[in-house]
Amino acid sequence: MTEDRNPWDKLPEETQRGYSYFREYLEMPATERSIHRAAEKHGKADRYWQELSAKHNWVERATAYDEWIAEQADEEMVRMARMARREMAMEATKLARRLVEVGLFETDEPNPTVVRAIVAALDRAGVSVPKDINVSGEMSLEHILMELADEDGDDQG
Repeated sequence: MTEDRNPWDKLPEETQRGYSYFREYLEMPATERSIHRAAEKHGKADRYWQELSAKHNWVERATAYDEWIAEQADEEMVRMARMARREMAMEATKLARRLVEVGLFETDEPNPTVVRAIVAALDRAGVSVPKDINVSGEMSLEHILMELADEDGDDQG
Protein backbone atom coordinates (compact mmCIF):
# COMPACT_ATOMS: atom_id res chain seq x y z
CA MET A 1 0.00 0.00 0.00
CA THR A 2 1.33 3.45 -0.92
CA GLU A 3 1.24 6.41 1.45
CA ASP A 4 0.26 8.72 -1.42
CA ARG A 5 -3.27 7.32 -1.49
CA ASN A 6 -6.05 9.80 -0.75
CA PRO A 7 -8.74 8.84 1.78
CA TRP A 8 -11.39 8.99 -0.97
CA ASP A 9 -9.52 6.53 -3.21
CA LYS A 10 -10.64 2.92 -3.38
CA LEU A 11 -9.65 1.03 -0.26
CA PRO A 12 -7.87 -2.31 -0.74
CA GLU A 13 -10.63 -4.18 1.10
CA GLU A 14 -13.44 -2.36 -0.76
CA THR A 15 -15.22 -4.12 -3.62
CA GLN A 16 -15.51 -2.33 -6.95
CA ARG A 17 -19.30 -2.17 -6.56
CA GLY A 18 -18.98 -0.80 -3.01
CA TYR A 19 -16.50 1.79 -4.22
CA SER A 20 -18.80 2.82 -7.07
CA TYR A 21 -21.58 3.34 -4.51
CA PHE A 22 -19.19 5.43 -2.41
CA ARG A 23 -18.28 7.52 -5.49
CA GLU A 24 -21.95 8.23 -6.11
CA TYR A 25 -22.31 9.29 -2.48
CA LEU A 26 -19.11 11.35 -2.68
CA GLU A 27 -20.11 13.14 -5.89
CA MET A 28 -23.37 14.40 -4.41
CA PRO A 29 -23.23 18.09 -3.45
CA ALA A 30 -21.90 18.18 0.11
CA THR A 31 -24.96 20.11 1.33
CA GLU A 32 -27.29 17.43 -0.07
CA ARG A 33 -25.18 14.35 0.59
CA SER A 34 -26.80 11.63 2.65
CA ILE A 35 -26.78 7.84 2.81
CA HIS A 36 -30.55 7.86 2.44
CA ARG A 37 -30.46 9.89 -0.81
CA ALA A 38 -27.68 7.76 -2.25
CA ALA A 39 -29.54 4.52 -1.42
CA GLU A 40 -32.77 5.96 -2.77
CA LYS A 41 -31.17 6.51 -6.20
CA HIS A 42 -30.54 2.75 -6.45
CA GLY A 43 -33.70 1.51 -4.81
CA LYS A 44 -31.57 -0.12 -2.12
CA ALA A 45 -32.43 -0.28 1.54
CA ASP A 46 -30.84 2.42 3.67
CA ARG A 47 -29.53 -0.29 6.00
CA TYR A 48 -27.34 -1.82 3.25
CA TRP A 49 -25.80 1.56 2.41
CA GLN A 50 -25.39 2.46 6.08
CA GLU A 51 -23.46 -0.78 6.60
CA LEU A 52 -21.21 -0.01 3.62
CA SER A 53 -20.74 3.54 4.86
CA ALA A 54 -19.82 2.45 8.39
CA LYS A 55 -17.53 -0.36 7.20
CA HIS A 56 -15.59 1.93 4.83
CA ASN A 57 -15.82 5.28 6.67
CA TRP A 58 -17.71 7.09 3.92
CA VAL A 59 -18.50 10.17 6.01
CA GLU A 60 -14.87 10.70 7.08
CA ARG A 61 -13.58 10.04 3.56
CA ALA A 62 -16.12 12.41 2.02
CA THR A 63 -15.22 15.08 4.60
CA ALA A 64 -11.54 14.71 3.71
CA TYR A 65 -12.46 15.06 0.03
CA ASP A 66 -14.57 18.18 0.69
CA GLU A 67 -11.70 19.75 2.63
CA TRP A 68 -9.26 18.97 -0.18
CA ILE A 69 -11.62 20.50 -2.75
CA ALA A 70 -11.96 23.63 -0.59
CA GLU A 71 -8.16 23.92 -0.31
CA GLN A 72 -7.82 23.59 -4.07
CA ALA A 73 -10.45 26.29 -4.59
CA ASP A 74 -8.71 28.59 -2.08
CA GLU A 75 -5.35 28.12 -3.80
CA GLU A 76 -6.92 28.84 -7.19
CA MET A 77 -8.60 31.98 -5.86
CA VAL A 78 -5.30 33.24 -4.46
CA ARG A 79 -3.54 32.48 -7.75
CA MET A 80 -6.23 34.28 -9.73
CA ALA A 81 -6.21 37.28 -7.38
CA ARG A 82 -2.43 37.57 -7.72
CA MET A 83 -2.69 37.34 -11.48
CA ALA A 84 -5.45 39.96 -11.60
CA ARG A 85 -3.47 42.27 -9.32
CA ARG A 86 -0.38 41.85 -11.51
CA GLU A 87 -2.40 42.61 -14.65
CA MET A 88 -4.01 45.62 -13.00
CA ALA A 89 -0.61 46.89 -11.88
CA MET A 90 0.77 46.54 -15.40
CA GLU A 91 -2.19 48.46 -16.82
CA ALA A 92 -1.86 51.21 -14.19
CA THR A 93 1.84 51.56 -14.96
CA LYS A 94 1.12 51.73 -18.71
CA LEU A 95 -1.50 54.41 -18.08
CA ALA A 96 0.87 56.49 -15.96
CA ARG A 97 3.59 56.17 -18.59
CA ARG A 98 1.12 57.22 -21.28
CA LEU A 99 0.23 60.31 -19.25
CA VAL A 100 3.91 61.25 -19.31
CA GLU A 101 4.16 60.49 -23.06
CA VAL A 102 1.23 62.76 -23.96
CA GLY A 103 2.87 65.60 -22.10
CA LEU A 104 0.57 65.86 -19.11
CA PHE A 105 3.63 66.21 -16.89
CA GLU A 106 6.12 68.03 -19.13
CA THR A 107 7.05 70.68 -16.61
CA ASP A 108 10.43 70.63 -14.90
CA GLU A 109 8.67 71.07 -11.58
CA PRO A 110 5.68 68.72 -11.46
CA ASN A 111 2.86 69.43 -9.07
CA PRO A 112 3.65 67.45 -5.87
CA THR A 113 -0.05 66.79 -5.27
CA VAL A 114 -0.49 65.27 -8.74
CA VAL A 115 2.65 63.16 -8.37
CA ARG A 116 1.50 61.87 -4.96
CA ALA A 117 -1.97 61.11 -6.37
CA ILE A 118 -0.51 59.13 -9.29
CA VAL A 119 1.84 57.19 -7.00
CA ALA A 120 -1.03 56.50 -4.56
CA ALA A 121 -3.20 55.24 -7.45
CA LEU A 122 -0.39 52.97 -8.61
CA ASP A 123 -0.03 51.68 -5.06
CA ARG A 124 -3.78 50.95 -4.80
CA ALA A 125 -3.57 49.13 -8.13
CA GLY A 126 -0.94 46.83 -6.71
CA VAL A 127 2.20 48.43 -8.11
CA SER A 128 4.79 48.24 -5.37
CA VAL A 129 6.01 51.78 -4.91
CA PRO A 130 9.47 51.70 -3.31
CA LYS A 131 9.54 53.62 -0.02
CA ASP A 132 12.66 55.54 -1.07
CA ILE A 133 10.87 57.23 -3.98
CA ASN A 134 10.55 60.93 -3.24
CA VAL A 135 6.99 61.97 -4.06
CA SER A 136 7.41 65.53 -2.88
CA GLY A 137 7.53 66.78 -6.45
CA GLU A 138 11.29 67.15 -6.51
CA MET A 139 11.57 63.99 -8.60
CA SER A 140 9.87 63.95 -11.98
CA LEU A 141 7.01 61.55 -12.53
CA GLU A 142 8.91 60.15 -15.49
CA HIS A 143 11.83 59.30 -13.19
CA ILE A 144 9.46 57.64 -10.71
CA LEU A 145 7.94 55.56 -13.51
CA MET A 146 11.36 54.53 -14.76
CA GLU A 147 12.23 53.34 -11.24
CA LEU A 148 8.93 51.45 -11.05
CA ALA A 149 9.65 49.85 -14.43
CA ASP A 150 12.99 48.67 -13.08
CA GLU A 151 11.20 47.23 -10.03
CA ASP A 152 8.68 45.44 -12.32
CA GLY A 153 11.49 43.96 -14.37
CA ASP A 154 13.12 42.57 -11.23
CA ASP A 155 9.82 41.05 -10.09
CA GLN A 156 9.08 39.09 -13.28
CA GLY A 157 11.07 35.98 -12.30
